[in-house]
Amino acid sequence: MMRLAALVVIAVLQTAAKPQFEVASIKSCGAADPGFRGGGPTQFSPDRIAVNCQILKGLIQQAYIAHANAVTDQSAVLRTPIEGAPDWVSAERYSITAKSSAETTQAVMMGPMLRALLEDRFKLKIRRLTREIPTWDLVVAKGGPKLTPFQEGSCVSVAPSFPPASPVALAPGQRWCRNLTQFRGTIMVTDADAVTMDDLVKVHLFLPAGVPLPTRLD
Repeated sequence: MMRLAALVVIAVLQTAAKPQFEVASIKSCGAADPGFRGGGPTQFSPDRIAVNCQILKGLIQQAYIAHANAVTDQSAVLRTPIEGAPDWVSAERYSITAKSSAETTQAVMMGPMLRALLEDRFKLKIRRLTREIPTWDLVVAKGGPKLTPFQEGSCVSVAPSFPPASPVALAPGQRWCRNLTQFRGTIMVTDADAVTMDDLVKVHLFLPAGVPLPTRLD
C-alpha cells in the first residue's frame, strides 16, 4: 500500500499571511477569444504573469501542486488528484494578468501568489488529504536488470521548467536526451536517457503501477 495525497476543495481555516500580487485582473474567456479551446502559453516577466484562457482546474493544479511551496515539480500533478469541486471548473476558462510589487520567481507567482489570488477571487478553499491506495512493487526481473547505464555526455539533458524553455541550437554531433512514455495499444513503452530510478517511478511508471488519476471534476 502507498499513501496518496489528494486535494479536496472544501472550506478550511486560513492562518498564515501569503504573498500576493499588487494588481491582478481575471476575465472569463468566451468561444470567440483567441486560444479558447486549448488555452495558450503562460507569459512571464520578472514581476508579472499573463495566463491565456486556462480552465480553473489547471490553475488549481499549478498553484497548489506543481508549484507548491514555491518549488516547481510538474510531475506531482500526475500523482495528486483533485476532488470535490463542481463540474464547471473543468469547463470554464479564464485569462489572468497580474503584477507583483517586486521582481520574483515564476514558481512564487504560479504558486503562493496564484493561490492567494484564486482564494480571493473565487473564494476557493483547499484541504489536503492523504489516504492509502493499492500499488505495485518495482522489483528486478529474473536474469537481472537490462537497463543500460547512462553514459555522461552522450546526450544533453533538458531541465524541466514552466513554461517549457525555448529550444536552443545544439553543437554538431549533440542530441537532446530522450524522455518519452507512450502507449502502443495496451503496452506502455518508455524511451528515456539519463533517468534516475526516482524519476522512473514518479513520472514514467506512476500510471502503469496501478495508481489511477481519479477526479470528480472531468
